[in-house]
Amino acid sequence: MRLRHSLVNAVLARAVQQEDQGDYRRALRNYRRVVEHGRGNGLDVYVAATGGVYRVLRELHRHTPAATEADLDAARAAAARSLLLRARAARAQGRLAEAQRDFRAVIDAHVGQLSGEAAHEFAEMIDDARGNPREDRFPTTPYDRDQPRRIVTRNVGPDFRENLRVLGYATESDALAAAIELCRTALRHPKGFVERGGVSALLAQLLDDYGDPAGAAAARAHQELPMKLDTALQDVGHNYTYNRSQQFAPYLVARLGPTEIVEHLQASTLELPQSGGHRSGYLILTGERLLFLEDFFYPHLKDPDGPTPEYEVLAVDRASVTGSTFSQNEYGISRWHFRFPRAAEGEAAHLGEVHVGVGRHPDPWRAAFPR
Repeated sequence: MRLRHSLVNAVLARAVQQEDQGDYRRALRNYRRVVEHGRGNGLDVYVAATGGVYRVLRELHRHTPAATEADLDAARAAAARSLLLRARAARAQGRLAEAQRDFRAVIDAHVGQLSGEAAHEFAEMIDDARGNPREDRFPTTPYDRDQPRRIVTRNVGPDFRENLRVLGYATESDALAAAIELCRTALRHPKGFVERGGVSALLAQLLDDYGDPAGAAAARAHQELPMKLDTALQDVGHNYTYNRSQQFAPYLVARLGPTEIVEHLQASTLELPQSGGHRSGYLILTGERLLFLEDFFYPHLKDPDGPTPEYEVLAVDRASVTGSTFSQNEYGISRWHFRFPRAAEGEAAHLGEVHVGVGRHPDPWRAAFPR
């Protein structure tokens, strides 16, 4: 049975009082009761209750093992999700300062994909506030001509200078720089952004406006990566290539620098001689570095709102590769052998030499590295 609005507020007030008194178990019970009934009684109530659940669980975890790390992570994600809902509602109603406050709180919570979504939508809101005159900021590209056109509804008031002032930006240039940084923050929280209208597409447009063609070109190149990953997986006869490539592309983009463009990508097996182990993933050549990113086999088991997993096994500047050799065995299986200086003590350990097996493929690295 749904509680009346007045009763929900009374239960919430009692939970706050119990939390202040250190009666955490009763406070937790009441906060959870409000969460169960609170969203239909207003977003402010729902935000207060989910935030209360997280705070109380955090206190319980400090003193007893009653709250597990999984409980804490779930509560933190729920609190961030409620703030994001309230930010979206405030943005839709043109209450920019309130939306900004909640978007920023979600970003600062560092809750994986949710923080990425908040940063992306905050950047969009700033772009709206600039009075961006383009009716369609995401024109079709060779990679998404069959996608529907995306029209962004703006509800930010008629005077863009007033909008920027409300958001705390003295000039349009300041606002543009802030939106670009928010897009880069979103890219560090992998999500489905390589599609038309995602973070990379918005970032490319903003960088064009900012006068950074190299950065804009790199952002547009992000949208090629699912296709390149598809090709790499098909070369090794992998099943479910589309889903795998769509899942993995954001994690690859999260590892790229502001002007870094992938030149070649190959499904591979990495052998680190010093460790005696093998890692399956992708050998990647960019304009700046040689990378190896380990693949993940069960993306549906990953918590999309949890911490960003680390898949980078190898990352070296191209200039630091001192030599490479290529060989094929009697079965036509190709291997590359790369050499580079040992990492300094305390740095991520790349111990001077790696071997990479990539199946039956020619040597695409011949022109990139000296023999």
